[in-house]
Amino acid sequence: MQILEINAASEKEALKNASEVLQITTDDITVQVFKKGGGGFLGMGSKSPSTYRVFAIKDKTPEEALLKGAVISVTEKMGYDVSIRAIDKNEDGKTYIHMESDQAGYVIGKRGKTLEAIQFIVNLIVQQFTGEPPKILLDIENYRERRANYLTDIAMKIAQAVKKTKKSRLMEPLNPYERRIVHMALQEDGVVETESEGQGIYKRVRIKLKGSESAPNSNHEQFSDNIDEDDEIPHDVENENLPEHYNSYLNNEEPEQNFLPQ
Repeated sequence: MQILEINAASEKEALKNASEVLQITTDDITVQVFKKGGGGFLGMGSKSPSTYRVFAIKDKTPEEALLKGAVISVTEKMGYDVSIRAIDKNEDGKTYIHMESDQAGYVIGKRGKTLEAIQFIVNLIVQQFTGEPPKILLDIENYRERRANYLTDIAMKIAQAVKKTKKSRLMEPLNPYERRIVHMALQEDGVVETESEGQGIYKRVRIKLKGSESAPNSNHEQFSDNIDEDDEIPHDVENENLPEHYNSYLNNEEPEQNFLPQ
């Protein structure tokens, strides 16, 4: 299974460079030339490097190398320069891949949609090699922690509005991971409760008074960022150490340019 593409002047150099990127030995992978480099005009000038495809070896290539290769391959094809900071596994069998990049905001995408798409593709790539559905979660520049804090704050704020107006609120579509954050944030609240509505991966969470019904068009409102003048929803705190476009995604705003490369 292919896990990486790399440019090099020779097969030996390709093996060496790939092993350094994946932090494994050259015996753990194989390479094949995909596109031969060309010489200069009339044989003069510098020769362009060849492109080699790097393949994993069944039952030999370490799993971490496979994960790194999958992430780097996908992000490079999208035009992003991403490095792997750490790979951790928790007791639930989930694998967390922590990434770093100067283009973090674009890798995340609006409301994390680009990050979710990359994560989906990486899971598919790894499943082709292992034969079993993996549980891989991607994170970059601690986005998930910041997003979790944001969703917790917003859930608390909406809960207060529900108690005040006696009307339920419907949040924006969230993925399963984010919906769980909202449910957990309010599970100990004695006045309000949460329930998911909709179909597919992205469902909405309704926050309502306990015991109330969720009949459509009956004392229910869709959540918006401006509930009342005094109920402004808090946005995440800016981090001046991150790229300027990063916080625009945390605050659900569009950047000045598209987050996908042209």
